[in-house]
Amino acid sequence: MLRGQDFVTSNVPGVPMPVFIAGAEILAQFPFGPMSGAATNLTLLSYQDQVHVGINTDPAALPDTDTFVACLEDGFDEIRKLA
Repeated sequence: MLRGQDFVTSNVPGVPMPVFIAGAEILAQFPFGPMSGAATNLTLLSYQDQVHVGINTDPAALPDTDTFVACLEDGFDEIRKLA
């Protein structure tokens, strides 16, 4: 259990090729990171040519998650413009 941590993040490299379960192709994978005592966990997971971000927050520590997500989206948009 973490103490005094506000934000935990993780980058999980996923499979770069299609994978299947019982013959059905997995179309996407979505991350979910545990809180581990932190106020926020942000996990990035790649799969083939996709990247998904999972956000898990403690509403007592971060009551306005919509603003937090909007700020993250703005930051990602800013990075994309530089690429």
